Parts: sequence; C-alpha cells; structure tokens
Amino acid sequence: MIRELLGELYTSYRLFLGNGTVLTLFAVSVAVLAVSDIALHKRPVILSVLGTIGCAVAAVIDKITGSKESSAVQRILCVIFSSAVCVLAIVSSGENVLSSDMNAVAENELHIPSQLVEAMDAVLDDSDAPSVLTMPGWGLYFDAYSSAFTLMFDESEEDISGTNEYVRNAYNELKKNHPDMKKVADSSHACGCEYVVLSSDLWPEVPITRYGYELFYETGPYVVYKEVKAP
Repeated sequence: MIRELLGELYTSYRLFLGNGTVLTLFAVSVAVLAVSDIALHKRPVILSVLGTIGCAVAAVIDKITGSKESSAVQRILCVIFSSAVCVLAIVSSGENVLSSDMNAVAENELHIPSQLVEAMDAVLDDSDAPSVLTMPGWGLYFDAYSSAFTLMFDESEEDISGTNEYVRNAYNELKKNHPDMKKVADSSHACGCEYVVLSSDLWPEVPITRYGYELFYETGPYVVYKEVKAP
C-alpha cells in the first residue's frame, strides 16, 4: 500500500515538471517555507507541487506587504512586481506547465473510433430511436455509446444459431468480403432496420442501394445507409 501511495505521489510530481522551471520553483518554495514562520501543522502542504509554490508566493507577498517601513504605494508595487516575477517564471518554462510528453487528451472515454462516433451522431441526429443493422462486432460500440440504438445483432450472444433466419443471413453475409447485399437488405427490411452501417471495405457485386437503401452519411471507413422504400 505504501509503495503504491509513493508511486502515485511521484507520478503527480512528474506531471508538473514541464521543462524544469516548475521543479525549480517547487524546490525554492520548499526552502522559503522551511525558513518562514509558517505554522508547523501547515508544512505538509509540500505534498502538493502547485500548493507549495502558491504558499511560498503568499508568504513572500505577506512579508513584503507587512513591512511597516514601506508606504502603501511601495507595498502595492512590490506585490505587483513579485506576482509578475512568479508568473514570468512559470510561463517561461517552455512549452507548458504540464509536460506534453506525459499527458494527452483522449478522444473519448469509451475508446470508440472518432469517425464511428461521427456516423453514430449522424444517425442519432436523424432519429430519436434508430433501429440499426451494423457490422458484426460493431454493436458493442453502439450499445456503449447510446441506449437509443436498437440493434439487429445482440453482441452479447456468441452463438447466433438460436436467432431467426433474417438475423443469421445478415450476420453470415456481413462476415464475408463480398456479401450478397440482397440477402442483407431483405433481412434488414424484415427486422425493421431503418439504418445500415457498413464498412467501406466490403465489395459486394450489387450495392445495397439497389435494394431499398440510400447513402445517408459517410466518414472514413464507415458508411451509413437509410431505408427509403420496401424492397
């Protein structure tokens, strides 16, 4: 347990290193607090990098402004100057206070491909409760992204032998590189799927647009078709 806590503490320090200036400010701040008359019960603030720097800055400003020998104008100017020096030290650390090498913004917490998110958003913008036929394996993304989707395939079921003929036909065809889109479209219509989301890597002899679906949205390898008429 102690090892894990120390590891987390070390990691939190590393996150604020930047190009080195913040680390220098932290070290100087620890020294300032060590020689200052700050209460002993407040010394554990050094467990926080930015908290330590902030307390040290406050201690310096308090020392300056508390001097009775300076006039009000001089104290104000000292505060401005001290604050400016601290800000300058931080912003001159280079690229960032947070090291860009150690931190990156994830596209989304579910790790869904961004272009698939665009395709799903396009469907959701068009319908509040869309019924969708999609590629085997993609249903997990749809289920995780929104409960509004009704899918032909239940991705939690590893064996589809117990499903109806239409589901089996569509599933088996979409596992092929050259699916029979008539079977896919017939199954989709029969199951009431308004939208079909397919991979652009499929190469059917006859496109699904010949069987009652039209191109609705396309982004990267994801192609969305919308039902326009009965087959």
